[in-house]
Amino acid sequence: EGLFGTSFMAGLSYNSVVTNRHRAKSGVYAEFAGEWGPGFLNAKSDFWRLSAQARSFLPLVDIPHEGGNLFNMYGALFGGLDYAGGSSVPIYVNQSFGGRDLRDSLGESVRGYERNSYDSSFKAVANAELRLVGPALGLEAIVPLLYAFADGGYYRGFTEAAGYADEEGFLASAGGGLAFDLFGFAQLGAYAGVKLIEDALYARPDAFFWSISIFLHF
Repeated sequence: EGLFGTSFMAGLSYNSVVTNRHRAKSGVYAEFAGEWGPGFLNAKSDFWRLSAQARSFLPLVDIPHEGGNLFNMYGALFGGLDYAGGSSVPIYVNQSFGGRDLRDSLGESVRGYERNSYDSSFKAVANAELRLVGPALGLEAIVPLLYAFADGGYYRGFTEAAGYADEEGFLASAGGGLAFDLFGFAQLGAYAGVKLIEDALYARPDAFFWSISIFLHF
């Protein structure tokens, strides 16, 4: 059964992120948002949500500084918080980080864990990447990108889940990947890594994981 919902959202944001001609990013983006889906508009949905996120990009190396790119490296950080409640919270609310654009579930935000998992009322995530950008491959619009990553997350409380209302725990993983930036629009590639904390609630015993990606994680 589907759900048609109506909610109101308000928030504040700040954005100083820029991408230079060598495809390296710099700057900060921050956002805070509140969302309210009142029950008088939809009897099947009555919830509120508070969300915050920030991302930062720091250039580290750029060789050469002028002319065509040979090699550059920059650090990338992301942090997000999401807290929701109400008498009838839709599943998509607990399965996502809110804001202007919905972000994937905690299980997807911490790479290697089950997609659409750990759909808790409170969740937090932190991602760190070291990105190395190489020279264009023939066409200036196709650029290789090599990166290492470390992810961490925290969850607490599963709404209306018998026996799990007070469940809490941590997630963590690390690994690396290779992607090709295509015309500055998509980053097609693959990544692999290891889960540093075992799945507490989902039956995925393998610590090693890999996946194909179309875009960068953030």
